[in-house]
Amino acid sequence: MQAALKDPKALSTEDFRTWNEEMAHKHNPEEYHETKNILVRWVEGARVRKLLRELKASKSDRVLEVGVGAGNILERVVSDHRTGIDLSSFLLSKARVRLGPTVKLVEGNAEELTKHFGAESFDRVYSSEVLEHVQHPSLMLGEISVILAESGIAVISVPNESFIDAVKSFLRLTRLHRLFGLNLSSIQGDEWHLHRFDRALLRSLCSEHFTVQKIAAVPFPFLPLRYVATLIRLCNKNMINKSYRISAYRRSYADIMSYMKTGLSGFNCEAVSPKPMDHGNAFKNYFKKWPRLYNALFYIVGPALLTGLTSKKFVRRFTKGEKILHAGSGTKVLGKNCTNVDMLALPGVDVVADLTALPQYFDSFDAATSEQVFEHLENPTKAASELMRVVKPGGLIHIATPFLYPWHPSPSDYSRWTCEGLASLFPECAVVEKGVLAGPFSAFSAFIASFLATIFSFGSRTLQGILQYFFLILLIPVKLLDIVFARFPNAELCAAAVYVVVRV
Repeated sequence: MQAALKDPKALSTEDFRTWNEEMAHKHNPEEYHETKNILVRWVEGARVRKLLRELKASKSDRVLEVGVGAGNILERVVSDHRTGIDLSSFLLSKARVRLGPTVKLVEGNAEELTKHFGAESFDRVYSSEVLEHVQHPSLMLGEISVILAESGIAVISVPNESFIDAVKSFLRLTRLHRLFGLNLSSIQGDEWHLHRFDRALLRSLCSEHFTVQKIAAVPFPFLPLRYVATLIRLCNKNMINKSYRISAYRRSYADIMSYMKTGLSGFNCEAVSPKPMDHGNAFKNYFKKWPRLYNALFYIVGPALLTGLTSKKFVRRFTKGEKILHAGSGTKVLGKNCTNVDMLALPGVDVVADLTALPQYFDSFDAATSEQVFEHLENPTKAASELMRVVKPGGLIHIATPFLYPWHPSPSDYSRWTCEGLASLFPECAVVEKGVLAGPFSAFSAFIASFLATIFSFGSRTLQGILQYFFLILLIPVKLLDIVFARFPNAELCAAAVYVVVRV
């Protein structure tokens, strides 16, 4: 067919319809929904379940599926008012058999929805794996925004082509695709796809016509084979969820309660916008929902064997009820006498605050500790100054950071220190103790895992993160050698991490 030899994006409307019909016969979407391959069915099922959860359709909602295909998803929508539109008469014939006469089906172009439907005709509109097939994705999204009711919700899903290609390359290189029974006929993707989306491009296109509530990765944040975007009309400002975190105490310390008695004016409560999630670090972020599991995995799978003075060991030195500030606590809870501060409202965090601008009511702590946090601060000198301000004279500050360690954003990664470098952050304090937190074999394991993951990830940041954990598991026996070698006198010269304790 002559039309198939041209660039489909440049075809006339009628020629594109002909080409699309040819693709529909060649790549039947039903094969993905009804495949016998367990792995593919699981991924596609996860995408559909996520889409339906975000759609939140009720029986009374007017629902439209753009690119209904054979009706595999629309038949699962809970609504008494379902409509589907598709350009392919071949696929619509399958949908009519599957859905029956109660569902309205329309043959039409996704870029011309307003030819068939009036403004604000639908309460819910969704499109699954269609945006990459149309000639002009922005035009299709614009049409959806017109026919969507002001209080409506639109949900769009697309494949993450670059990541899928990287996974295919890895599976082919390792021959694991044979184990899973996968047919990797093409590394470059489906010929029916006219556009390749990543999270940034999807957000950019959707933002032209909608407020983007969120974009979720499917099946997992650390395995983004698909992206599902939840959208609302730009004019519907009242539905936008503004994320603010208030720096306020959640514990009942007697000295802080006095502030409560005098009113909130005693608190420095400032609304702070959360920093964006680092998606290259999504594997760790996902497991932080379960602090005990996350901390256990960190010590087992993490590259560093912490043989030196950790925050936990430092806190155990205080037994008389002293007040200790745990700066950058994450999900770790060290003791009842600790105040846990972090920039994120994670489980176990008492105060959400920036370490470079601690609340003014913070003072008279007996000690402070921060473990593997300062490398993530853009201004560590200011953070050190804040710790010296809130720790009373004679109190101790314990800081542990990486020395020889690969780049690891959370959400950013700025610095590395020697023991002397850490001490220089506290120029007016006396160094009480210094040493190795994680030894040379931890550094070796970390760099080897990062090197191998980078080589075999084929440029995919997400796949690199996954492979890094895979190689770290293989290298667990290597880091265990630090039980002996981290205690060597010169281990500080090539240690993965170091620490200092200073007296204010």
